[in-house]
Amino acid sequence: MFETEYFRITETELQLLRSKFPYKKIPFEQLRRVELTRGSRIKYPLRTLIFGIVVIAISIFILLQMGEFHFPKPGETDNPKGPLVVLIVFGTMIFTGLASIYMSTIKTLILRANIEDGTTEVLELSELKNTNQLHQLEQFLKSKLPANSLSIGRNWNG
Repeated sequence: MFETEYFRITETELQLLRSKFPYKKIPFEQLRRVELTRGSRIKYPLRTLIFGIVVIAISIFILLQMGEFHFPKPGETDNPKGPLVVLIVFGTMIFTGLASIYMSTIKTLILRANIEDGTTEVLELSELKNTNQLHQLEQFLKSKLPANSLSIGRNWNG
């Protein structure tokens, strides 16, 4: 019925996919709550945001602790690769922190499914949006799930 690279929704279940093969099948009866909304595409955005801020803070601290950078002239005895290595590590840490902050703050259309075993799956719906299937997905879920288990966020544009 509805399929993306990461999940498939059939008449009876939600299937999580890897390489187009289901690795987890969740019957609709096991879904405690399904929410269609705009949110973060990762499961734990607050943890990722804090991680990004901490990595950036540590990298700036390390850079400040290194003191002045000076690249020795040819013939001097200092190792010219030392400051270069520090700059590469600093750049990598800054990039990692910025990527984490970006991933935690970007908002997209998602399906958040709370399952009876206590786990939560967050599925990105951008592929369905590109093929104009969001409204059909919404109608399908309304017909298959109990009325109180489907929640549509106020910023949902399906």
